Amino acid sequence: MDIASLISTGKLQPGTKLSWKRRLTGLHTVTVQADGSLVSDDGRKYKSPSGAAKAISGKPVDGWSAWKLPNGNAIGTLR
Repeated sequence: MDIASLISTGKLQPGTKLSWKRRLTGLHTVTVQADGSLVSDDGRKYKSPSGAAKAISGKPVDGWSAWKLPNGNAIGTLR
């Protein structure tokens, strides 16, 4: 299941801010878009949570467990 599917099933709302706190680089946030993409605070657009996490870390990362919902749960818990 991807972000667009989570939106279409009502499990996730466009405009939701996801966060990822990293020890070395601090807090990063992305906003869920209606088309299922994620947009960072600096305007970069990503197709998936893992793509956004890889862009930040420079290496493959499981974005479904890295990015957290406002309640603190990983976005992957919605799948």
